[in-house]
Amino acid sequence: MVGRYFIGDKLGLQEGGQVVWTGARTASLPQWDYCEKARVDTFIRYLNKESRRIQKHRCHVQELFVLYRSHIYSSGEVVEQGTVVRCKNPRVRPTSDPPINDAEIGRELDMYPLNADQFASEHELGDSFTIWEVGSDSLLYAERWSRNLLSHTQLQVFLVHCEKRVALWNEAMEKLRLPYRFYGTMDWKRSEIPWDEAANTISLFGKPYLGADRRGEDYCRPAAKKTKFNLPPVKGADFRSSHRKQTRLHRQDRPRPIQAR
Repeated sequence: MVGRYFIGDKLGLQEGGQVVWTGARTASLPQWDYCEKARVDTFIRYLNKESRRIQKHRCHVQELFVLYRSHIYSSGEVVEQGTVVRCKNPRVRPTSDPPINDAEIGRELDMYPLNADQFASEHELGDSFTIWEVGSDSLLYAERWSRNLLSHTQLQVFLVHCEKRVALWNEAMEKLRLPYRFYGTMDWKRSEIPWDEAANTISLFGKPYLGADRRGEDYCRPAAKKTKFNLPPVKGADFRSSHRKQTRLHRQDRPRPIQAR
């Protein structure tokens, strides 16, 4: 399933939605089987209300909505798929005729285009790049790829693509004066693989992680600690059990260490 490999918005529902809201990310594909649609709708309504009063020069926020379209898998199965997108986003096709395929939705989720094509072609992709929120250690993004299917030049372009994604997400949160910060890795979350053991990330980037190692309040000056707006209280079911279920799904696909060449 595309959602299993492309993106997981679970405990990171707020953080993931805000990144799309700011334009730092094109679209988000929630794990609808593991989150309540009513909760997603409530949070989107809250962000849309806030977008009308936030200073535009601070961050170019724009209203969100859930775009439902027909999605055709490589197997030929067609399902209805809902992605969270900004209104009037030219990078997202609003129609379902013809149905969107895996490669197209991968590009909308900001995957490196060659990886999206290889995923859609059902190549065996044994490596993964993931982005996590620092404070909660919740998974927000997962992209499958294979070093064996990229040339040296393509690999370098992909690595720059990864660094830019994490930098854009953190910059968006900083502009909104929100504490959320993100880190990227070619290994797994730091609570299970300490950064000094992140062999894949160190091999490819020359450092153990991309992005931030703590939430924003630890970086902010005292005068800048107050956020521009307050997040709504979390209501409804506890999503920790869902997070654990999905973490187990991703854990079984954890990539093997990459041998330095």
